[in-house]
Amino acid sequence: MLNFIDAEAKHAELLRDMLIASKGYWGYSQKQLEKWRSNLEFEEEYVTRNTVKLILKENEVIGFFAIVKDDSDELDHLKSHRNHSCHFYFDDDTV
Repeated sequence: MLNFIDAEAKHAELLRDMLIASKGYWGYSQKQLEKWRSNLEFEEEYVTRNTVKLILKENEVIGFFAIVKDDSDELDHLKSHRNHSCHFYFDDDTV
């Protein structure tokens, strides 16, 4: 069973690492991934202003999603850890 918890500013590095790791799935070079890792940052304001949830399976973080709160809410990220192949199904009670 999947569980969803609110991401907090203290999870910024974890969010960044999952984002970079998920890009590795698409065949980007290690050099490019490291370049992104050194330049990419999840800012506290982004995490607190928007809906950012960690996805847990058996108490292990396996992914995250982020919905940008604006005039129309938009899915900004949906990332899963490369060791986990899952299908995410959301209903209105998820967020």
